[in-house]
Amino acid sequence: MQAKRETDPSMPDGGKHCLDRRKGNRRKEDSLSPEWETKTAISCILDIALKPISFRQQLKEILDVLVSISWLRVEKKGAIFVTNNHQELVLAVQHGLPPQLQKKCAKIPFGCCLCGKAAESRTILFRNCVDHDHDIQFDGMADHGHYNIPLLDNNNEVIGVIVLYLEHGHQPHPEEANFMGMVGRTVSNILLNRNLHLRAEINRIRLQKAQLDILHKLITASEFRDNETGEHIKRMSQYSVVIGRRIGLKKEQLELLEQAAPMHDVGKVGISDQILLKPGRLTAEEFTTVQQHTVIGAKILSGSHPLIEASREIALTHHEKWDGSGYPQGLAGENIPLFGRICALADVFDALTTKRPYKEALPLEEALSCIKESAGAHFDPALVDALMDGLPEILEVK
Repeated sequence: MQAKRETDPSMPDGGKHCLDRRKGNRRKEDSLSPEWETKTAISCILDIALKPISFRQQLKEILDVLVSISWLRVEKKGAIFVTNNHQELVLAVQHGLPPQLQKKCAKIPFGCCLCGKAAESRTILFRNCVDHDHDIQFDGMADHGHYNIPLLDNNNEVIGVIVLYLEHGHQPHPEEANFMGMVGRTVSNILLNRNLHLRAEINRIRLQKAQLDILHKLITASEFRDNETGEHIKRMSQYSVVIGRRIGLKKEQLELLEQAAPMHDVGKVGISDQILLKPGRLTAEEFTTVQQHTVIGAKILSGSHPLIEASREIALTHHEKWDGSGYPQGLAGENIPLFGRICALADVFDALTTKRPYKEALPLEEALSCIKESAGAHFDPALVDALMDGLPEILEVK
């Protein structure tokens, strides 16, 4: 049966205290049993791997456990190195190393000194004294022995090395070889799992960045087609933020709204210039074609990133109307997503007050009158009130 785990995350050296406490709970004659202490140490290390702490802190606590195993007669000194992309060992954490050694061992090439030779050979190296393989030395360095345990991934590539300092002339315990192999495999798996999580997070961030880059390129494409569209995007986005602030949206929601609102007409990249830039009134067939930009935009904006989801919602619903007479789905009232309702109002206000190829701009008072008359039909009445309350800010943006 597995020993009960009792690590205390609140203690600065959780692993070491875990091991010390378990020793205290054993009878004196059993306290130095290699078998019991080995199981306890491995259990402590596994506990540490599950703790919500930084990678460096995990390594530090694991090292604290290893230098506290009494039957190994470790000199309370050790280090854990991790490899970089240049075939070098980088000192990640250390326990009890003198400053001179910390400086000299900050970065060690594969094949240099005993730890570098362990990395190069991918084998555990043991010495009971300072010999010719110890390339890194300094004046006054005490004699000592060494265990150098390479940490390997599934492809037998070196991802790190554990170094434990021993008494000079150390005579190996019969259990040591098995224990060192067990430690190497356990810590290797911890590093691999941590690395897999890190790589997954990096890939997720890269994917999100690629998605956002695509969105920004689509917006830029629409601006190249029609400069007025580019200016409209900027104004409409700021109007939406003013309205959102007036109804009490939180900072995070306002930032998302500001970033997503410019995507509202991204589907127009799928509408021909002959229709999109037509100077006169559209025919019924042409208007039906233009309506498809909402569906096209929603198809373009597929993804799980919050910004993409909000952008898709706006692209699809910013032509829905409060009374259900809008398109493409005929949604009504609060069934229309809030961001879609906000952008619908901001979009129409800018359209009314701006000159377009097919019309002149309305005077402000006439435009506001149209907006008020459409409250409860085209627009959410509460949002119309918010626009009116925020009119000074909106005019400043305009």
